[in-house]
Amino acid sequence: MASYLVTGSSRGLGLAMVAHLADSSPSDARVIFATARSETPELNELVEKSSGRVVYIQIDTTDQVSVDKAVKAVEIQLTYRGLDYLINNAGVGGFSPGWTEKMTDLNEEFNVNVTGTHIVTTKFLPLLRKGQTKKIMNIGSTMGSLTLAEPFSIFPLPAYKVSKAALNALTIQWAQALSGEGFVVTSINPGSVKTAMGGGDGADLTLEQGARGILEAIVKSGSEKNGAFFMIEVAGWENATDALSNDEIAALCENPGVRINGAEFTRGIAKLSDDIAVKYGEGITDEEVANQNFAYEYSLTSDIKVPKIHRFFRIGYEAYIVMDFVDGVTLDEINCREHPGLIDRLALAIHSLFSQIPCGPPGPKNGGIPRGYLFSEDGALTTFNTIPKLNQWMNKRLRAKEGEPGFDFTASECVFYHQDLAPRNIIMRPDGSFCLIDWEHAGFYPRICAAYCIQFLRLFDGEFSHDLLEALEKLWPKTENRDELLGMLNRVYQNNLRYSYFPQDHPAIFENFCKNNGIAIPSTRNSPETYPFPPPDFPSPPASPSI
Repeated sequence: MASYLVTGSSRGLGLAMVAHLADSSPSDARVIFATARSETPELNELVEKSSGRVVYIQIDTTDQVSVDKAVKAVEIQLTYRGLDYLINNAGVGGFSPGWTEKMTDLNEEFNVNVTGTHIVTTKFLPLLRKGQTKKIMNIGSTMGSLTLAEPFSIFPLPAYKVSKAALNALTIQWAQALSGEGFVVTSINPGSVKTAMGGGDGADLTLEQGARGILEAIVKSGSEKNGAFFMIEVAGWENATDALSNDEIAALCENPGVRINGAEFTRGIAKLSDDIAVKYGEGITDEEVANQNFAYEYSLTSDIKVPKIHRFFRIGYEAYIVMDFVDGVTLDEINCREHPGLIDRLALAIHSLFSQIPCGPPGPKNGGIPRGYLFSEDGALTTFNTIPKLNQWMNKRLRAKEGEPGFDFTASECVFYHQDLAPRNIIMRPDGSFCLIDWEHAGFYPRICAAYCIQFLRLFDGEFSHDLLEALEKLWPKTENRDELLGMLNRVYQNNLRYSYFPQDHPAIFENFCKNNGIAIPSTRNSPETYPFPPPDFPSPPASPSI
């Protein structure tokens, strides 16, 4: 039984929002106050057909006396109850052919877009304080983004850009001022909507799409969104990712309001809509993208989901993976042993994906540098494309004593696997199904390597890794000399940490590596150390890669 007030309701997006609310259930929108300087025939028709739910209120948002009269009229209609939602939609914008030097409309646009919004918010604040939801949304624009100033420099709208930048700042000030009272004050970019002020017929969104997106956003926004500036959420955007430029996506990811993982993680996850998420940061590799794309195709005929990647790009040192957003909880948020059968269901789902993938040459799907627990955080420093090269790499790091066996893997053993099945990389969806994320370590390797990587994870969550490996090994073909091979792989891991395996037989490459990493080139090199027999258990691991 909420109450709404929308400014600038005589036409365009404001009228569309009022119409959408009028079509909703009275239990969702009891009364809608459509405010404008004057009542247009379209608004009048809407009022007459609404059975009293839509009430027209005359208002000039830049005139304090006019706003005072509107407040009194709304207060009477509410029978002295509170106002739940305020949408500051009234705005103006005009072209300035002479650009900044000759703009003459700065005062007008600032008065309507900024000062008018402030007056309306201030005057209606007593009623909003009495409301149940305490939500204020200002209609902003990416034209006011300082980060995106360069891409939008082609549009001769200097006054509009200045006013919308100021509106963003005003939103922050109100959010900070009212946060202690439980208010949620936000600014939303409605996108390119088919209106006179929007993109006209060439715009991406219809009025109905724009209106619905704004209203859904204000209803869903919780306290975590207070002070945030975000994009409209429109179903189907995942099928039209070209709607935003790379720079726009990067700028949106910088907004703390869209980040859904903690700042302690070096790589952020931003939720741009109900359907789209972006993984971003330094160190994201081409191998991860290739592995995830490959796994996604097979996931379509399996019992487990892999997020579809819609776009991958780099800006400077940072990379961005635009992919499906998957709702649910990661398994590190729950105690799996408190959910009988969960691990067995997970193992079956994982097996349904990987068991259908044919064997392939060792390494990531794109033939790039292998990464993961066996290879250290810097990766293998080489690529594998044949089994003999993989065996050579493994045996060099095994440093077996005379008479000890070495690795002799065959092509038939090289299967595609995730290689980092940590609880944080597995999402349980609301329907109980699962999704695998973070594919940086994945690739074609002997199956015993997958077992080793799961066993390695016992350092972080012993119960989970023990139970998952036990369930998976019931589904896998039996591996001869399993325990011996696991011990040998552990020696490879330890030696990878203990010794440098940079190719010293290529001095030019070595010197270039030192130069690029600020390392003084040694005049002499010490002879290799003799490998001591490894301790019986794992050493302290390196920092686990984070998403």
